[in-house]
Amino acid sequence: MTIQLFFDETGAVDRKPRRIAGRSTMTLNQLTTAGVFTPQTFFPNALNNQDIIDMFYGCAADLTGGTYTELTVSISGGVLTLAEDVSEGNVTLPVVSGDFAIFNGTTGNIKDAGYSPTDPTQTKVAMFTGTTTANRFAIFAASNGTIGEVPNSPGYHLNDINAGQSGTKGILYSFPTAPTTGSLSLAGVSNSGNFNTVISNVAQGQATTYSIPDAANATANFLVTAASITSGHFPVATGGSNGAMADSGAAIHTGVTSTFAGGSTTFAATVAGVTTGSVIGGAVILTSTNSVSITKAVPTANTITFTFSADPGAGTVVQYFRSSAAF
Repeated sequence: MTIQLFFDETGAVDRKPRRIAGRSTMTLNQLTTAGVFTPQTFFPNALNNQDIIDMFYGCAADLTGGTYTELTVSISGGVLTLAEDVSEGNVTLPVVSGDFAIFNGTTGNIKDAGYSPTDPTQTKVAMFTGTTTANRFAIFAASNGTIGEVPNSPGYHLNDINAGQSGTKGILYSFPTAPTTGSLSLAGVSNSGNFNTVISNVAQGQATTYSIPDAANATANFLVTAASITSGHFPVATGGSNGAMADSGAAIHTGVTSTFAGGSTTFAATVAGVTTGSVIGGAVILTSTNSVSITKAVPTANTITFTFSADPGAGTVVQYFRSSAAF
């Protein structure tokens, strides 16, 4: 390591501060290490307190090139220290082109702390509104790009939102107002066919809140159908215990027969929609002249034939319920 100082004191005896020119192959860190030099290192010249050295450091072996800085000399307890001159408004070197400049202390000195823009082609720097809470999302608090954490204010993302990714689990959680009262979550489950499951609504004619009832069990299934179900028809399970349902094609109808005049133990009542596969049940005599009972109710096409234990007599009316087809 080489250092060369040029004192050139002719006509400048006892001048303070004294300016000295210098060149060195040493680094700035080596030059400013306390005790590297002594006041007599450069005998017959000596370094004094308050000397200023115009130094080019990091020079080539022939002392060409290098980076300029201004060093001050301080001597305390016999230990000599060179320090980079930091005055109001100075810039602490080195700096990197394109980095942000920040104040180094309160004297106005500026330095490069290594902060750089993520995209130097952009012209705006986003500011922040205040303190943050760990693990919360930051949202834009204003249209000018200011970022903030806004309690009790919804954020909006005008595109899809993913929780996790393929091969990495992600669950959406929604918490109620009251603390420690549980949550509602939506979690995907693996399927061998790599199929996506979509939950969506049909067009609604009104604002509706749908509530999930308590199944009173640790696991439960929704009842779902693969196709539409005819109003009034009974659903039937088609997927075992997984909750898949289908339209049975059957419905329960109630009815009252026309009045039977009696004179026989059978009454063929006309009932539209009855088939031979219909199920007849709950047949009772509403009115009759004689006290009798119904022993049979046989469905045929659009007809139910009731058989009585005896002739019920005039004014007989029967009430019944029937299915539209066999279950």
